[in-house]
Amino acid sequence: MILPFSLIMCFNLCYHIIPENYKLLVTLIARDYYFIGLVKED
Repeated sequence: MILPFSLIMCFNLCYHIIPENYKLLVTLIARDYYFIGLVKED
């Protein structure tokens, strides 16, 4: 699954604005969706 460039830019922008304690949560959620996407691909 390839994310649109605009979505990636928006994520990066929000990632820098979000406080440090939320960055880990966002990263974990993004990772979970990434692995779910890999499973669905197979």
